[in-house]
Order: sequence, then C-alpha cells, then structure tokens
Amino acid sequence: SMEGTGKKKDKRKKTDSKPSEKDQKKAVKGKKKDDKASFVVFDMNRDTVRTFSRKLKEGFNRTYWGLESNGLRRPSRRERGPDRDPPGGPDVLPGKYLIKVELNGSVDSAWVTVKSDPRVEVSETALKERREIRISFDKEVDKAAKAFDLLKDAKKELDLISKGTAMWADTVKKEHKEMAGEIRKGIDSLMALFMLPPDLKDGYHDSSNTLNSKIGAASRYLSSGKDKPGENAMIIRDQVIQEITETVKIVNDFIENDWANYRKWIDEQGWSPLKALKPVKND
Repeated sequence: SMEGTGKKKDKRKKTDSKPSEKDQKKAVKGKKKDDKASFVVFDMNRDTVRTFSRKLKEGFNRTYWGLESNGLRRPSRRERGPDRDPPGGPDVLPGKYLIKVELNGSVDSAWVTVKSDPRVEVSETALKERREIRISFDKEVDKAAKAFDLLKDAKKELDLISKGTAMWADTVKKEHKEMAGEIRKGIDSLMALFMLPPDLKDGYHDSSNTLNSKIGAASRYLSSGKDKPGENAMIIRDQVIQEITETVKIVNDFIENDWANYRKWIDEQGWSPLKALKPVKND
C-alpha cells in the first residue's frame, strides 16, 4: 500500500470573524430606522414658530419651508393622529430664523434670513398688523374645531352605548333606541352646520352656506395681498366670527341639555362608560 505524503486536509468549516454581507443586511433590516426628518424653526428669541416633518429616501433629498408659522385646526371629520404636523398658519415676519433638523439622533441646524418681497412696498407695521389679525381669527376658528370635536366624541360614545345594549331588557332597549335616534339626528344636524354630510350621492352639492366654507373664504381674504387687510376683508372676518360664536353656543346648548339628559338616563341604567363632555369656552 502507498501512504500519502501530502498534508491532511482540514474538513472543518472555516469561520470568518467578519459577518457576511447577507448577515449584515439582515441586521440592518432588523434595526428599523425612522425615515422621517423632524424640522423645527426658531425665531431670534428661540421661540418655536414652525414644526414639520418630511419623509426622506436614500440619497440626496431636498425639502422646503414655506415661510409659514404653526397654525390652528379647522373643523374636520378626519381624526388627527399624534404624529401629524400642525397645520400651517400665517407667514412669518422678515428676520433671521434658525432651522434645526433631526434624523435618527443626528442633529444639524442653519440660520436663514427671511426678506420682504423687494417688488412690493409694504411697511413692517402693516405686515405685523396683518399677521396679528390672522392669528386672532385663527383662535376663533379653533373654537369651532373644538365644538366639532365635541360632536364627534358624542357620536362615538353614542355608538359605544348602542353596541352594549344587547343584555338590556327589551323595554329598556326600546326606550334607548328611540332616545338614541333623536340624539343622533341632533348631532347630524349640528354637524351639517359645519360641513356637508359625508354620505351624499354623486353630483353637485352647494357647501357655500356651511361654516367651514365661510371660514375658508375669510381666511383667503385675510391672507391675500401683502398689506394689512382691507375694509371688505374685515367685514367678512367679523361676520364669520359672529357665526362661529353663534354655532359654538348652539353646540354647547346641545351638550349641556340634550346630551346631559341622555347621559343622566344612561347613568340611571347602571352602565356608563361615557366620558364627561365639557362645553367649549366661547368668551
């Protein structure tokens, strides 16, 4: 027999201390990174004037700040999640602003200078006055948004109660059905003061008499141009503020009377998961 003179091969699998490319991709995939960058704009006093976020993609990204400040909500059927950006408000005044951006723990910042349009002659006093008028109007609009939120909350609670009546006595269920039907009609009729119902059939539907439509028109008048709002814009603003005040009062009356009586009746049945709905401050 013949003996081999070569070295014995090591059949054990060699291990590399460096992870393979496949393993590295798995590790990166398992560690999810946020693809949204957060932006905060500060004025010279370090007060926050605007916050917003932008979804980024791999590679070079370009994004913009429209020179608007944070605004307030308008009435809406849509639920606003906690991660949603605040709505845009009136434009900021000329001056220096610091923009800070953050993504996955990395932070950077830069100063920018906002200048007036050189093609338009307008005083700084007029710009400030125009901005203050818009801010004060938005605060009135926020009352309308809170009033509409009350109606949405009431409707949610009404649905919750209606689903929990299966074990009630037939006579009690019948009484509740009639009462809940009236409450639902009341909520729907009040919501229609703010905007058109969501279940309208296709076709043209005039929304010009709804509060939201009038709020939008007044906002456009107050935001158009560079100088302070004119007489017509101020008349429209005052009319809309008056209608907001009256509409919020109607909603508050419903919550303090019809809804309060319904809640009292539910409490008397010994089952009330309802939260207390407080009227909107309407001073």
